[in-house]
Formats: sequence, C-alpha cells, structure tokens
Amino acid sequence: MRSLLTLLIALSAFGAHAQNERRLEFQLNGAPQRKVYLANYYGNRLYYTDSAVTDAQGKAVFARATGYKPGVYGLLLGNKRLEVVVTEPLVRMSTDAADPEAKATVLESRENQLFRSYKALMASGAPADSIMAQALRMAAANPGTLAAQIIQLGRVTDRRPVLSANGAVDSVATMERLRTHFWDGVDLKDERLFGVPAFQNKLEEYVALAMPLDAAAINTHVDALIERTANTPDMRKFMVNWITTKYESSQVDGMDGVYVHMAQKHVCSRPDGTLDAMWTPAEKWKKVCERAKKKQPLQIGETAMQLTLVDTTAKNWVNMQQLPEPCVVVVFWSPHCSHCKQALPVLHKEWKEQLKPLGVGIYAVAEAQDSAHFTDWKAFVKANQLEWTNVGAAWPVHRAWKRNPAAFVPKLTNTESMRYQESWEVFNTPVYYIVDKERRIAGRPKTLKDLFAIAKEVAQRK
Repeated sequence: MRSLLTLLIALSAFGAHAQNERRLEFQLNGAPQRKVYLANYYGNRLYYTDSAVTDAQGKAVFARATGYKPGVYGLLLGNKRLEVVVTEPLVRMSTDAADPEAKATVLESRENQLFRSYKALMASGAPADSIMAQALRMAAANPGTLAAQIIQLGRVTDRRPVLSANGAVDSVATMERLRTHFWDGVDLKDERLFGVPAFQNKLEEYVALAMPLDAAAINTHVDALIERTANTPDMRKFMVNWITTKYESSQVDGMDGVYVHMAQKHVCSRPDGTLDAMWTPAEKWKKVCERAKKKQPLQIGETAMQLTLVDTTAKNWVNMQQLPEPCVVVVFWSPHCSHCKQALPVLHKEWKEQLKPLGVGIYAVAEAQDSAHFTDWKAFVKANQLEWTNVGAAWPVHRAWKRNPAAFVPKLTNTESMRYQESWEVFNTPVYYIVDKERRIAGRPKTLKDLFAIAKEVAQRK
C-alpha cells in the first residue's frame, strides 16, 4: 500500500512538472557573459525564480527541471526589465540589453506577439476609445490566451451614472451596474491570473470603486467574488489571501470586520481545525485566526466586554456597563502620551457643552499600572478638572492583582479589564469606543470629529 501511495505521489509530482515544463530563450544583444535573472509575478510583486548566464553571443536559456508556472515574468538585467508572458512550451525572443522593453522582438510565441502588440497599441497615442476597441478585437481573435485576459483586465471601467426617471442620479443602480460589469470579459477561474500584475491592480480598483464603507455589505460582495472562483483552489487561495491582508490593518472605522469575517469564514473554519496554508506559512494563518478571535468581541454591533476598573483613589470599582447614561464613550489614554494630553481637554470641553446634555457619559481609562503613570494620571485629572468617570488599572491595585489574581477576579473585576490593553487592542493611545444603551459597540472613531458625530447619533436613538 505504501509503495502504491509513493508511486501515486511521484506520478502527481511528475505530472505537475511536465505541465509546467517550459523553455525560455533570449538573445540579449550587448550582454555577453552576463548573469541575468528570471522573476515571476505573484499579484503585482516580483519574486526571483531562476537565473542564467549568457554565452559569448548573449544568449540566455531558462529550462528549470521543475518548470515555470504560467503568468507574467520579468527578465531582469540590472535595473532594466523585459516583461514576458509564459504559458507555452517554448518562448524565443531577442532584445537589446540597453533597452530590453523597447527593443524586444518576438521570435517564437503567439502569447508574446499578442502581448507586445497590445503594449504597442497602448503606447500609440491614439484616442482611448479607439485603443480599447482595437484591443478587445485582438482579445476576441485570440481566445484562451493569457494575453487576451490581460487585455480584458485593461478594460476601462464604466463609471457613468445611472439616471432615474426624473433625471436624478440613482446611486444604488450606478453602483450595482459597476459591480455587475466590472469583471466583464475576465475569467476569474483562470488560475494564471494571480501571476499577472494587472489582476491585482484590478482588484485594488474594484475595492476602491465598488465597495461600500460598511463591513457587512463588503462581506457579502467579497463572498460573492470568491464564489466565482469555485473549483479553482489556487485562485481562491490568492483571493482569500489578498482580501484578508487588504483589510488586516484598515484605518477606516469598522473595516477590520472584513478581516474577521474573512478569517473566520475562509481561513479558520475547517471542521478538523486544520488550516489551508495558502501560499503563506501555516504559522501565519494560525496567527490570523488567533487575532480574528481576539478582534471578534470588538466589532461594531457586538456586546462590549465587561470593563471594571478603579478610580483615582484606587479603592472604588466602577463598571462601565452600569453607568446610567444611554451612550458611553470609552477613552483609553496615557498621562505620558502627548497627543492624549492635547485631545482630552478638548474632548472634556465638548463633552460638557454638547454631549453631556444629550446623555453621553465618558469612561476614561488611563494607563496607571506603575508608580509614575499612577501619580501623573491623578495630577492630570486634577489639573484639567476632568469631571467624567476616571478609572484605570491603578498601580497599587495592579501590583496586588499580579501577586494574587484570585483576590480580585471574579469578585471585583475580570481578567479582561486588568489586561485591557490586550483585550481591547490598545496598542497606541488615545483609542475610542462608543457603546449604546444596550452596551453594544456602536463605533470606534479615529478622530474627535468622528467621535462627536457618532456619539450624538447614538445618544439620540429612540
């Protein structure tokens, strides 16, 4: 049985190598006895994949035993580059080492003849509509080629507004048409595409133009996009990898909800608990899953975790969930943070004048876990007359908790509160959360301007 399994694995590997077996020949005029490199695109980034040394006449041959996966490659000569489409068993080209892209001539390769013709057309200076029409005719005449797909990726997105019966712009219909036709002509099941830089550029454009600023809606759209790659595992892997990474560190409020969704649905959801390594080490995806699990309770719409800390006396425990106000702004800050010391007096003034009358409370959590921070925290609160709820993991309490956690948890507080920097992802300060009357997270503003707007809206909800 083991022998049979070994044979099957060997045959599978042979089949993969045979499928990718290709020979690339380049005549590089003016570059005898020179080392040159071949690099493959993954998305829009180049990765070194092979090297060769030209002979006395400047000829370089790439014929690696394991072959080359289809896609766009770069032939690198120092700081100069020639882009080549690699799909056929044999590619033969000649060029000048001084200007390889401009001087390229295709000797044998239908794909590269089409690719070079397309590039020449794009650089012709003809009217854009005429260029696109000619390019699409070229693609139609060469079905199944990767170069035809590249042409389709260059199709100009139709962003003309859709008008309603009264002549007004119908924004919903406009966006729906954009999404419906954005990928016209592009076969998202073509697994050669993730080796084409124009494909990732198209994805970037799709996110910028067609995605709403709402995580739940984005999740619906990206799931539909990924669904179009069904039964093409390598393309799915690329999509999942790219979208997850794209939203991993978004600076837009609530957008990390897409990251959490991608991780939980497409990366971490296997029943057996194993991970699909994608093209990334499995250890990275393990960390993605762990981070998504931590981020889940912090998403907009989720019930806020219990947050119970002591006031400046280090004696009185205050539970954020039990504050009487129907809307609470949770502010994480540090008395040694210069930006915090500028922002908090401004926030306090606006809170007293605009937010407090609307029933908005402030639960200000200060970094106070050591003696210096504890002392400076109390001094700052007093000097600026901060009349809202001032709490922190105060130094005397924090020190005692570290010695004997059982004396505090769960009788007085919880571990997540004492470790709030980790549980609430307070890596830099200030950090703002807004919770509603049901103590659900209603917003995570990045600026005071956004904070005021969201807090007013939440406070005025019926």
